[in-house]
Amino acid sequence: MRLRKIKKNRPQASAGSAASALASLLDKGGKAQRRGDLDQAISCYTSVLRLSPNNAFALHELGLTYNLKGELAKAESYYRLASSLDPEMASAHYNLGNLLVSQGKIVESLACYQRAVQLEPENVDALSNIGVAFYELGQMASAIEYFQKALAINPDSSHLHSISVSALHYLDTATSAEILQSAKQWWLAHGRPLYRKILHRNAVNPTRKLKVGYISPDFREHSIYYFITPLLKAHDRSRFDIFCYADINRPDWATEEIKGLSDHWRDITHASDEAVALNIERDGIDLLIDLAGHMTGNRLCVFAQKPAPVQISWLGYPGTTGLPTIDYRLVDTVTDPPGEADQGHSEELIRLPGCFLCYQPPAEDIDPGPPPSLRTGTFTFGSFNNPAKMNPTLLTTWATILRKLPNSHLLLKGKHLNDCGVQNSLLNTFTRLGIDTTRICFSPHLPSRREHLTLYNGIDLCLDTFPYNGTTTTLEALWMGVPVLTLRGDRHASRVGASILQALGRPELITDTQQSYIDAAIRLASDPLALAPRGASLRGQLLTSPLCATRRFAEGVESAYKGAWQKWEKTQHGRALSSDHPTT
Repeated sequence: MRLRKIKKNRPQASAGSAASALASLLDKGGKAQRRGDLDQAISCYTSVLRLSPNNAFALHELGLTYNLKGELAKAESYYRLASSLDPEMASAHYNLGNLLVSQGKIVESLACYQRAVQLEPENVDALSNIGVAFYELGQMASAIEYFQKALAINPDSSHLHSISVSALHYLDTATSAEILQSAKQWWLAHGRPLYRKILHRNAVNPTRKLKVGYISPDFREHSIYYFITPLLKAHDRSRFDIFCYADINRPDWATEEIKGLSDHWRDITHASDEAVALNIERDGIDLLIDLAGHMTGNRLCVFAQKPAPVQISWLGYPGTTGLPTIDYRLVDTVTDPPGEADQGHSEELIRLPGCFLCYQPPAEDIDPGPPPSLRTGTFTFGSFNNPAKMNPTLLTTWATILRKLPNSHLLLKGKHLNDCGVQNSLLNTFTRLGIDTTRICFSPHLPSRREHLTLYNGIDLCLDTFPYNGTTTTLEALWMGVPVLTLRGDRHASRVGASILQALGRPELITDTQQSYIDAAIRLASDPLALAPRGASLRGQLLTSPLCATRRFAEGVESAYKGAWQKWEKTQHGRALSSDHPTT
């Protein structure tokens, strides 16, 4: 999500031989840096500092060069020296902020970006990164404020606009109508200018295979992996030909597995949106599936061009895209009840039977344990969700539960929770709400997935976040035999927990108000045995539920695809049946 752009403040050289020598060295250092000769660049900038020890620009460039080399400790020290010698150098503050983000130090980075904006009020990159920092801290109103400030300066940034749209899903005050309106504004600003009237010549032939294309920036070790792999494995290859369009900067083991499950792999990482759209047309894709929505790395500008006759949104984003060129969205009757949900989407909703997703359980062989409170006498609540989902209303609700149960603790683990600044921010909130900070525990980053999953054995009951529910974290907890309590809200993002628990057959863990959520947590904590079934029993319930019924789920998706395709075919009734090879 981080938007990064290096900005430099190079001083003007003055007259004189010494100044000429400095200018020459700085010029050579810059050229070496740009061509990737980092050692030569370091040599040049070090020579500058021998002649001019307090040259802030050279110190900044040394920081940047060491940053490019991956020597972050040295980079940080040079950035800090540069900013101390020249407090007016916005680029030093900005690039130090970027480096701190890469180390997970969100709160410190925020101060750097704010200083950069004080010096350069129209620094779009710093403004947007302030927004991202607030986003990751769960302060969505502030995040949206800064995204809007950045957009006012750079209204052509489709990705910045997308982040602003996605942030609305975290706000408990946002309505479905407001989210839809924001998404439609994205379309008007960025999508409609790209739209091309394409005469799709895909073969109208009911007996041929349909070509299905999936586009994602997350074909990697990411939550998407646990939901796309079951479908790719179960697709009926006699009826569907599968293409994956991958926008992956850092491929990993999951990338290789997904690649092996696709019939055709297309690396679009460095391709423009226009080039990707043309490639999709050339491939003759019949149904193009978006797996990112307005999330980071999305390719909505491809979908805006309508390169495939039928386009569908699914899985990776909890709401409408706002694009009229995306025809359908795959949901279920719990996440998106008929009637009320339809009004909040630009797409036509296709409700899959059961749940809108299918889960691939972890490969690790780890046994779920009994409720830890039976052993320790202390009841432990837990949440392994991103702090971005931990808004003031949620934290107030959790604090109410903890006050009612003085012999309980809360274990938190999630992205950026290793950052002392993030921890202190949360602890300060709990302190204001009357909770002793010794009752709030943070798990450090764990080096392996096995250790991460084993940590669930230290939790009695997981508390789902709202209004933006967990998904992967909820299913992980259930697989590890830990029940999850959820609060059902008024839109998809806040109804995913209810959908999962309904499909699991555990509706008693679904609540509909904050008070009923609090009451249920207190009731369950007061009688740990009431949490049964849990442990191996709950895992078995998950594995035999529709949530892991891979082939049944694939049949539901394929039926949806076939129905959408047949609907498009009917619009082509005036055309003669063509060959199996489409022309573009």
